Amino acid sequence: MAHQAPTASTADGGIAPERPGSLICVTAAACVDRYLRVPGLRTGQINRPTAVVAQAGGKGVNVARFGRVLATDVTVVGLLDDASGARFHRELAELGIRARWACTSTEGRECLCIYDDGSGELTELYEPIPPVPPPSWPELRRCLRESLTEATADTVVTISGRMPDGLPDESLAEMIDAAHQAGLRVLVDSDDHRLLPALPLRPHLVKINAAEAARLTGLDVRDVPTGRSAAEALLDRGARSVVITMGSSGSLYIDGDRQLLASAPRVRPTIPVGSGDAFLAGFAAGLSRGATPEQAQRLAAAAAAATAETLVVGDVRARRVHRLAPGVEIRETPQATTDWSTR
Repeated sequence: MAHQAPTASTADGGIAPERPGSLICVTAAACVDRYLRVPGLRTGQINRPTAVVAQAGGKGVNVARFGRVLATDVTVVGLLDDASGARFHRELAELGIRARWACTSTEGRECLCIYDDGSGELTELYEPIPPVPPPSWPELRRCLRESLTEATADTVVTISGRMPDGLPDESLAEMIDAAHQAGLRVLVDSDDHRLLPALPLRPHLVKINAAEAARLTGLDVRDVPTGRSAAEALLDRGARSVVITMGSSGSLYIDGDRQLLASAPRVRPTIPVGSGDAFLAGFAAGLSRGATPEQAQRLAAAAAAATAETLVVGDVRARRVHRLAPGVEIRETPQATTDWSTR
């Protein structure tokens, strides 16, 4: 039996119209994510986890998982090695997510997240993205174009994470252009070196965190005013709108007309794994359902907060997102500073 999308809440706190949405989530660096809980992490010694979960992951797959949580129709397009294929096909099918994979001979990678139940600290070990052979690019491009032909006018395309070596420098720009040729909006979450040359193609949104904004712009992004400067620099390069997420300080949205500062809901615990992907999924799902920027940002902030309460990415319920949404405060002001904090 096909997986049924959850029903959108009517008590949405002003986050989005209640109608179907559709996403195409592009990921060129899928991986197996492994989550471990330990009662007290001891470096240099044997540690015995009390719980272990392994699942299909990578930023684009994470976005797709959250898209399904938010009652959105989702297709994943990406690169995948043969060894990981069975796991990814099975898990995504169980979630009701369609997928088109370009196969690569490169061995896949694993990423490890260790949560210390005693201290509340998170340790993350991310294997490097392995290079892929040149034929991977035409295959990935073909998969994307096939999915774009099945899209509706409201479909939103997300492109997440860095691209592996072996893909051409113009690969990101070509994917943005292909989506635009199909008449679709593109949201990019990446600090890949291919991003800045692709900005003249005017992606609908660039979503990054403060550290990524600093790497892309060379600015010291440490608060809302410096985040605003970084966002404006990316607008000058061609982005139609920019969101910079700043942890407990919330998120800053800027386009050519307005600046929106959204608070981060207070939650406990605060485990940041996947929160950025949840934010992108929330924003994209909102736009695909006809939301305004304010509504999309509220849904995104609530989704990010909800996933910060969990360790395993995607282990979130839509009702929790909807309960958090009314607590997201959004201010429209070009001069605002903030003292919002979850501490």
